[in-house]
Amino acid sequence: MEAKEKAFELYDKFRPLFSSNRHFKAKQSALIVVENIILEWSNESGRTAKQNYWEKVREEIYKIV
Repeated sequence: MEAKEKAFELYDKFRPLFSSNRHFKAKQSALIVVENIILEWSNESGRTAKQNYWEKVREEIYKIV
């Protein structure tokens, strides 16, 4: 799955959970998940393809309008 698709998938999963300010809260929730994944990978030695992938997902979440 492309990073952009994964970003929207995470965003869409959180969006129905909120009744007010849905866009902002869903975006922030998706970013929290991705940040935690990146932190887990950063504990490993060296950069991996998976870490790069999740960083691209984070960038795509920031682009969601």
